[in-house]
Amino acid sequence: MKLIMQGRLDPCFLLSYAVPERSVVSLLPQCLHPLTYRGFAFLNIVISRILRMRPAGIPSSLGLTYWHIAYRLHASADLSSNQTIAGLYFLRSDIDQYLPVIPGNALTDFRFHKASIRSVMDQDSIRIKVARTPDAIADAGLAIEMTPSGEDEIASPFRTVGEREQILKYAPFGLSVDRSGHWLKVAEVQREEGNWEERRVRVQAANWEYLKRAIPGEARLVRATQVMPIDYRWHIGRMERL
Repeated sequence: MKLIMQGRLDPCFLLSYAVPERSVVSLLPQCLHPLTYRGFAFLNIVISRILRMRPAGIPSSLGLTYWHIAYRLHASADLSSNQTIAGLYFLRSDIDQYLPVIPGNALTDFRFHKASIRSVMDQDSIRIKVARTPDAIADAGLAIEMTPSGEDEIASPFRTVGEREQILKYAPFGLSVDRSGHWLKVAEVQREEGNWEERRVRVQAANWEYLKRAIPGEARLVRATQVMPIDYRWHIGRMERL
């Protein structure tokens, strides 16, 4: 089933962590390959408030607004057409509304769960708390400074900002594999590229229980940005032969 959903991200933060390559192999389907560099794979956590999410063509007044926190691995798949597609494989999503959970899990492989997500935001900072997840598996706390001073800090395995940005360049595809293992399911994001703007932020504190449990070993924060408010369209239902 093909479907187009639309909404707006405001606010949105992207955090990238380098994790040991060996720690993510068992988390991906056989047909997907982790993005690796110098012995590390890369986890992207998105923290966003999605405004007025609804099917395309439905008035915005009927859309649903909610917080969405998702844990995604950078990955790629080799298609039968001899092409390779890179994107993000969703390990888990937590949202603060019940309504999207069942249809969201039926239409996508974003793995939605209901959680309590609270935010306190001012001009210079934001604090997020995630609670009431089953067995506290994805409880989390996050504090971000949105107007940091000083230069961008580079963490291993990267040597320069340019190197990091090239390796972790955003690929606007959510990737998963159907039950047969023969088809790649692609959720494609479309946006006005000219409106895409990221600004560096500083993570003052972060506690991700899911990251500790799902991916053993040291997780190094290597990139943290705020995405300026932007309209998004999610194209769901594309299939590619593996």
